[in-house]
Amino acid sequence: MEMRALAGYDKFMHKELVDFLNTDLQFIRGVGPVLAARFDEILGGRRVLDFLLHRPAYVRSRIITDSIVNATVGEIITIELMVKSHKVGGAFRRGRRAPTQIICNDKFGATVAIQFFNVNFLEYWLNKLPIGEWRVVSGKLETSGNNTIINHPEFIETVTDAKKIPVAQAVYPSGEGVSQKNLVNVRDQVFAAMESKIIHESQSVRDFFDALRRVHFPNSGDD
Repeated sequence: MEMRALAGYDKFMHKELVDFLNTDLQFIRGVGPVLAARFDEILGGRRVLDFLLHRPAYVRSRIITDSIVNATVGEIITIELMVKSHKVGGAFRRGRRAPTQIICNDKFGATVAIQFFNVNFLEYWLNKLPIGEWRVVSGKLETSGNNTIINHPEFIETVTDAKKIPVAQAVYPSGEGVSQKNLVNVRDQVFAAMESKIIHESQSVRDFFDALRRVHFPNSGDD
């Protein structure tokens, strides 16, 4: 049931669901009219339905590891780290602004530096990574000289909330002014709101939206 080609799809659904599918994306929390206009350029429309039919380009796997020693540079890893110290950046060094570094150790004592180049959210990052506590961090493993680093990790969670970090992550076709974070924000809100709207639909309609969920929350490229 490919809905772009399905004329009169509203005949198969209750009005509440149809109205939701036709909702302008500007009314999704965190979007607004300016970002909705950007979505329009990327999606070819600015309704919830247009977003649902915007399929991810590929699936990014996150490798769970206990130690950076076992990881490969260039991989996206998820690792539990102990925060050891903060080195606040911002000053210029050799013509470049020095990044803030959060120095951490993995479970086996290997050192990795988490780096942030934008000082505007410095207090937020330092609070997210308090000295003396364990955090689960997910991002691309890189090197700089003899140092192992993760620049701007995509996820930072407490050990208790580590399940919030996906093992596989959908990466969407994007465009100027629309980040992956914007797309994921819309995705999460749309599917959360849709749960209560499809419960009374026919089995075929529920099956279709279940298939869409697997597309937007894939466990592998096969999804």
